[in-house]
Amino acid sequence: MRRRLLGIAPMETTFARRGFTAVSREAQEHLENVGYHFVEGYHHALQTGDDCALQAELASSSRDYRGFAYEGAAMALGLVDGLSFSRTRLRAFVEGPGQPHIYMVHVGLGWAAARLPWLRRELLRGQERVRDPLLRWLQVDGLGFHQGFFHPQHYVHSPTPPTPYTGYTQRAFDQGLGRSLWFVFGCHPQQVLDCIAKFPRTRRPDLFAGVGLACTYAGGSSPNHLEDLCRRAGSYFPHLAQGSVFAAAARSRAGLANAHTLAACRLICRLTPDRAADLAHRTQLDLSPETSPPSDPRALTHWRPAYEQWRCHIRNSFPALSQSLDDVDHSAHVASSFDTRRPCDALIDP
Repeated sequence: MRRRLLGIAPMETTFARRGFTAVSREAQEHLENVGYHFVEGYHHALQTGDDCALQAELASSSRDYRGFAYEGAAMALGLVDGLSFSRTRLRAFVEGPGQPHIYMVHVGLGWAAARLPWLRRELLRGQERVRDPLLRWLQVDGLGFHQGFFHPQHYVHSPTPPTPYTGYTQRAFDQGLGRSLWFVFGCHPQQVLDCIAKFPRTRRPDLFAGVGLACTYAGGSSPNHLEDLCRRAGSYFPHLAQGSVFAAAARSRAGLANAHTLAACRLICRLTPDRAADLAHRTQLDLSPETSPPSDPRALTHWRPAYEQWRCHIRNSFPALSQSLDDVDHSAHVASSFDTRRPCDALIDP
């Protein structure tokens, strides 16, 4: 019954169905496998009532794609939680088998919020059902990814992409939207850069962070394309690297570091995945206590939660890069629209 009402057809995540393009057939097949395992995990959670059996099903997924299976399961349990009076399964999943994959679990809950308006309202009010003051922003990130992945004409391809939220909620949304660009453009760095260039300057840092996370966690790109992305990120490079570090931390915590993670961490961060994950851990220890959002909407624009402090600490470990002269001819409009002279943090605020 649940699958009949809530099921997602496997074809819904294919490039043909979504209208995506890819840099190569291999990249397309890889990213479609990501979608396939997400949907598999989602359906396992819908159909399996026993938590131990669900854990066994998810753990049997390929290591490269296992995190996506847990993400899909979290979405399913979030929907079931949102549609029922019993909330024990979601809590048990988050506190049990979902813990090693807690980053992906929060992202999956953002997908659930995208599908149920009342869950979305709760999330935007800071009243989400799985409360974690630090990682809650990953649920907003998941919402952003969902909207970019399933509604690219509105959120990605529009000449004037909408800005649906305010304050840090919009920033976290853009981090997820940036991740979706890696899928929408099938690991093609030029198309990703072209897309980011049309967004307002204040939104680009978070979009780059999302791209860095996706190309490191999901992978699918060649070393040459990753090097090209790094070189032409310019002053946004620290944001790209921060996303890569988060991806390494997520895979390391789950014990799922793979060849994609290794290649991306070395090329983007000049670190091994373990050292990148250690950087995320060490910078998390230095965070100031979480503060409540200000009541004045004017002050809300500049309020930064502990989650953003964490991201900023990581960014400060990486220098901004200048645009290479040999890139100017074939990326003229990107080079002209990306200001590579301003300091990293100056790019964050309007």
